[in-house]
Amino acid sequence: MGPASRLRWLLDPAWLRRLALYIQSNRIDTVISSSLISALHGWAAARLTGCRWILDQHNHESKLIPLLTPLERWLCARANQVWACSEVDAAALRRLSGREVATVPNGADLRAPAGHCERLQWRMKFGFGDRPVALFFGTWGYAPNREAIGEIEGHLRQRLPDWDWVVAGHSRSPQTVQGVRVLGFVERLDGLLAAADAVVVPLRRGSGTRLKILEALAAGCPVVSTAAGAEGLPATALAPLLQVAETWNDFVEAVRRTPSLTRAVPPAMSSLSWDAAGARMRQLLGDQLPDSPPEAGDVAERNQS
Repeated sequence: MGPASRLRWLLDPAWLRRLALYIQSNRIDTVISSSLISALHGWAAARLTGCRWILDQHNHESKLIPLLTPLERWLCARANQVWACSEVDAAALRRLSGREVATVPNGADLRAPAGHCERLQWRMKFGFGDRPVALFFGTWGYAPNREAIGEIEGHLRQRLPDWDWVVAGHSRSPQTVQGVRVLGFVERLDGLLAAADAVVVPLRRGSGTRLKILEALAAGCPVVSTAAGAEGLPATALAPLLQVAETWNDFVEAVRRTPSLTRAVPPAMSSLSWDAAGARMRQLLGDQLPDSPPEAGDVAERNQS
C-alpha cells in the first residue's frame, strides 16, 4: 500500500464508521494504538465512541523523522495515556508533550538456551561450517537496519575476516551484500540464534529498544552492540552476555570474545519478558485485562447479547 492509498484509507469516512461500529458492537472500552498512523485512527475512534485511547509509542518517531514532531506532540496531548518502551524515550516524550508518559518495556519469550548437540544440528540446517558466525537480523524496510548492514559490509567484516557474517530479515526484493551471506526471512529465529556464535547490532541511530537484542539474550546468545543499539536497555545488568562498544576496533574485539562466554539467559531478562510487559500493562489499565483470553463461547455470547 503506497502513501496515497494510506492517506485515502486514513481519511475514509466509511472505514472510520466501520471502526466505530466494531468498537461499539463488541463493547470495547480501550483502544491501544502503536504508531502515529494508527494513533490517528485511535484518536478518531475515541472521538466517535467515547472509548479510552492509549498511545503506545514503542518508537519515538520524531526522533528519527523531525518533521513528525508537531504530529507526535499533538497526539500525545490527546491520548488518555501515553506509553514508551524505555525510560529514555519516556523522558523525551515528556519533554515533547509536557505530560506524564508511562514505561512499558519491550520483551521476549524466555527459553532455555540450546545445548551443544542442538546447536550443531541447527548449524548444519543453515549450512554453517566450522568458522564462527556473526549474525545481524532485522527488516530491510527500516533505514537504521540498512545502515547497520552497510557498517558490516564497509567496516566489520574486513576487521574480522576469520568469521562468517550473516544477515537475515524480510526484504521486498532480493538483496546482496559483499562478503556477507544474506538469508532473507527465516521462519525459525530460535534455530538461527542457536546456530550463531554472536548477534551484532552496529546501529548508529534508532528509537525504542531493540527487540533483536532481547530475542538474542532470551535465547542465551551473546550480543555486541553500539551504545545507540543498546539505548534504553540496562546494559550493565545484562553484561557480560551484552557487550557495548563504540569504536569498530573495540566492537570487533568484543565479537572475538563471544565464543568464550557462557550461553545463559541473564537474570535481568526476567524484567524484560512478555510476561513482565503484560503485568505492567495490566497495572496501567487498572487490572482490567484478564490473565488469559476469554473462551470462544464467552466471546460469541457477548457479541450476541
